[in-house]
Amino acid sequence: MNVINIATQLTQTFGYLGICLLCMIPFPSEVVLPFIGLGISNGNFNFFLALLCTILTEILVSIVNYIIGYYGGNDALAKIENKIPNSKKGVDKIGKILRKYRGFAIIIARIVPFLRTYISLLAGVEKLNKYIFTILSAIGITIVNIFLLALGYYIGNNKSLIGSILKKYSIVTIMIIVITIVVFIVYDKMKKNKK
Repeated sequence: MNVINIATQLTQTFGYLGICLLCMIPFPSEVVLPFIGLGISNGNFNFFLALLCTILTEILVSIVNYIIGYYGGNDALAKIENKIPNSKKGVDKIGKILRKYRGFAIIIARIVPFLRTYISLLAGVEKLNKYIFTILSAIGITIVNIFLLALGYYIGNNKSLIGSILKKYSIVTIMIIVITIVVFIVYDKMKKNKK
């Protein structure tokens, strides 16, 4: 059974609760949320209620992952690295960025597909302030979810168009992150040189 079939079954059977359940399963948001947006355009759901379901569920999942990272820390990371051996370098880089830029890194991570999955766990490992983490996560989640739901709503069944927009979205996001990191590095060096 593929992601769309599971999404269809859950949303048709459970309605808004199905949307919440769908957001708890580790499926890519880039597939699930445009699908829900399509359901909104077909009149199956209200945009704001569906958006609220996705945001609240994803915040809840983020808090659970944060707690796992906070208390399970290195054990949780070791399990991820054992399951996905190539993830160690990426996880280490994310950890360094998170230690250096803290809250800013959380908002950026929420709009990047790979980072979005691990940022809550790493924020817990790094013992970031839980309230700041929750607020910044909520901001990032809201931005991404509005974009992806609207994408599904306005584009509908045109999967190739959705795919090309998501590809461009990923490229633009990566460019923004690279530019932002370069700006911060230059700023840090200038600050150190003044001292």
